[in-house]
Amino acid sequence: MTSAMQLAAACVVILFAAAGQTRAGVVTFQVNDIGSFAGYAALNTGQTYSGTGFVGMYSNNRFAHLLGVDAQYPSRTAMQIDISALAGSTITSALLTFDLLDGSSATQNVTVTSFTADGNLGYFWTPPDNLGSDLFSVNGRTSNALDITAFLQERIDAGADWLGLHLQGSSTYQWTWTHNEPGYGPDAAGVRLIVDYTPASSPPAVVPEPSAFAIFGIAALIAGIFAWRGRREKNQAA
Repeated sequence: MTSAMQLAAACVVILFAAAGQTRAGVVTFQVNDIGSFAGYAALNTGQTYSGTGFVGMYSNNRFAHLLGVDAQYPSRTAMQIDISALAGSTITSALLTFDLLDGSSATQNVTVTSFTADGNLGYFWTPPDNLGSDLFSVNGRTSNALDITAFLQERIDAGADWLGLHLQGSSTYQWTWTHNEPGYGPDAAGVRLIVDYTPASSPPAVVPEPSAFAIFGIAALIAGIFAWRGRREKNQAA
């Protein structure tokens, strides 16, 4: 193969390799405070939530409108997130972010436990349904971000449509303000799940874009120059 042909082939290989890559993306799930929806505080807990996710402190057969870190009860603070859009994906990172705006300002250890979720309002974490736990350091009266990549990937690999998480503190009480607090809008909990992922879809069919045609044109031009020079040198030698 001549050098011109080799160069043209290299351009084609680079082009098709770039076009065939599966692109990663970042998606943010807003996990709403259950108390910010009219009437939800008094809902029958046998009902199924229809949104993308909710969080609340579950007590006395109802939700208490808040995200909290409770050191006393191992089944009060729970959240569920609809992760069906990530089916089959590979997770690079998943950060659970939230604000703790009231209660203690102390730092404490918080156990985050994954549980089987299905969007049911009354289905919260119980000891037999522990899919794995991890320990994090959480600060009161500030914003926090917890790396829950392993929890999310495990649920995706299991084919689950929902991710359930429970938070339990070790010593102090920390929580968000009520959703009616001025300046904080209807979703006081401010819970977000920020996911960096690679989709499960196969590499797309290669369809050259305008830039691709430009690369082909440059490759053809270079190949033509090399071919012309080769013929010229051959004629001169003769």
